[in-house]
Amino acid sequence: MLKHAPASRASVTLRCSGRQLELEVVNFGRSAPPRLYSTGRGLIGMRQRVVDCGGRLEVEEDAGRFGLRAQFPLEVGAP
Repeated sequence: MLKHAPASRASVTLRCSGRQLELEVVNFGRSAPPRLYSTGRGLIGMRQRVVDCGGRLEVEEDAGRFGLRAQFPLEVGAP
């Protein structure tokens, strides 16, 4: 979190209900200024990895808050 939101607080919540696993990360505070060059894939890469696992990624941003919610299906009867 320090890379993208220095001097802020964050919460991480993990929920498991029935056939779904949900991971929520919310960052409260100021964001770092945008970088001119990036070597990573950021949100595009995160979304692709979640989709590759059969899940869905939602992103929410407003003044002073940035959140990600990833939802993954759970296989019933998996070893």
